[in-house]
Amino acid sequence: MTALRPYLAKQFGFFPDGNQPAWIADFRRVADTPIGALFVGDNLPVELVDEDGKLVGIWLGWPIDLAPHHPVEAPGDAIENHIFSKGGSWIYVDFSQDEPRVFLDASGSLCLVFDRRQGVVASTSWVALGPEQHEARYLPAQLEIYDVERRGWITGGETAHADVERVMANFCLYPLSGRIERHWTIGDWDVGGDDAAHIAAIGDECRHTLHAAMCWGPAAQTLTAGNESRMLLACLGDRAGEAHLFTVRDRSTALDTEVSASLAQRFGLSWTPLDVVPATADQQHRWRMSVSECLTGANLVQHPTMDALGSKTFIGGLGGEIGRACLWRNERGNDLPPTPRGLAQRMQFPVTPQIERNMERWLATLPPGIDPIAVYELAYIELKMSCCWLAQSYVNPAMPMIAPLISRSIFTHMLHLSLDMRRRQEMPTEVIRHMWPELLEVPINRYGDWRDVRDKAAKVYSFARNKLLR
Repeated sequence: MTALRPYLAKQFGFFPDGNQPAWIADFRRVADTPIGALFVGDNLPVELVDEDGKLVGIWLGWPIDLAPHHPVEAPGDAIENHIFSKGGSWIYVDFSQDEPRVFLDASGSLCLVFDRRQGVVASTSWVALGPEQHEARYLPAQLEIYDVERRGWITGGETAHADVERVMANFCLYPLSGRIERHWTIGDWDVGGDDAAHIAAIGDECRHTLHAAMCWGPAAQTLTAGNESRMLLACLGDRAGEAHLFTVRDRSTALDTEVSASLAQRFGLSWTPLDVVPATADQQHRWRMSVSECLTGANLVQHPTMDALGSKTFIGGLGGEIGRACLWRNERGNDLPPTPRGLAQRMQFPVTPQIERNMERWLATLPPGIDPIAVYELAYIELKMSCCWLAQSYVNPAMPMIAPLISRSIFTHMLHLSLDMRRRQEMPTEVIRHMWPELLEVPINRYGDWRDVRDKAAKVYSFARNKLLR
């Protein structure tokens, strides 16, 4: 019987000893670099950056040039500014300085781990360690501490394996010294400026990214009853008819399915409902290995549903939450510096000594005097998006995955919207109004009939019942 392996086609590893490990014998050798020999799976694009015959950098993944539209202009590192003029989903390894360094895109949408024992830089723990060490160094207690099976994920740079760290978004890895250091903290915290200009910039850059990704070949975009997928549809604009729109259909997505069908019919869109395909036990095991054993959730049990899309580029709405004040809009005390315990509670982690220490280490990476709301925004990007949803980067092996709302430029625009706009969650609707206002004729997150009253009453009843049972 052949041992199960993760989904490996989009994964990679840098191995300092220069030897190709037996467990990735089917990877191709791409380059010998100052941090080790690079081996990659069949479906991961790689671009070597050469200056005067010298290797100065490597792009892994799917970068999209945004510079002609919204150049990133920030004080400091000119190379970093150039790197973050890219949207898309990518990792960049920079060899132009005295010490090599590894950057992730604005939300860390391709995962990166670092094995401190061997100095290996890789996509996941399994690639870094191989099957024997992957089992030997497994820390099942980590899943219990973070209550992963119920709450969902391990965060703060920790993993489920001894001496393996995850690099979070906005942090830079220096593999030769083993340092992992913060390199971005939002910068100028000037909110409440010209909301209309920020909205226009978000919509225009998102459209540019979408159209660039569609040049790679057929694209598939999820469509729901909600905000972000409607906003992406608006940004597709006159190319919406070229995208394959779909909605995952089961008993819990009746509203999504009906609203999506209404949009497709009204605007002549190509749309298909995809019935859920449950994962087998072996597929679930492969999925867990592909996320470094750090995550659970709905995709664990239904990820084969996406196989129906083949090798189409998957376009998702992740990132729009940054414009909607997810960690602070309904909370009190937003003017007070977060404590480790308070941050853990807002993130809905169990409050344990280890998790409090983890939150304390993360808070210590922030500059003194940073605005508390900026702390919560960074926490959402780094401790949730980067460690949770985006830990699934490598699960669908044939499919490039792009979230066009993820870029440093778009995040900067979102984080400079007025606090009131973010608190009221108006950003997606305003982008739709700017890009394709007719889409608002179909209600968002509503049927538009008596069923909305029924569903609201059911939610009120459920809330009251749960309060009584506590």
